[in-house]
Amino acid sequence: GALNGAGIPEGHFLKALLGFNAGVEFGQILVILTVWLPVIKWMSKKEWYASRVLYPASSIIACVAFYWTCKRLGYA
Repeated sequence: GALNGAGIPEGHFLKALLGFNAGVEFGQILVILTVWLPVIKWMSKKEWYASRVLYPASSIIACVAFYWTCKRLGYA
């Protein structure tokens, strides 16, 4: 919807949409590589990391993904 009002010429909508999405994905990857990975690399050496951070965070992510999948399929 936002791209429709941006004044993109008729034949370039798909190109603009793909370019926008690629830029968003690139930004997310950049944040992960510059912030998250160094922190995780340092924290993963701690003996409590897996039981207190890794497994609970992974479980929460899996539950949210399952909920979103069910919602998009019309079950929630």
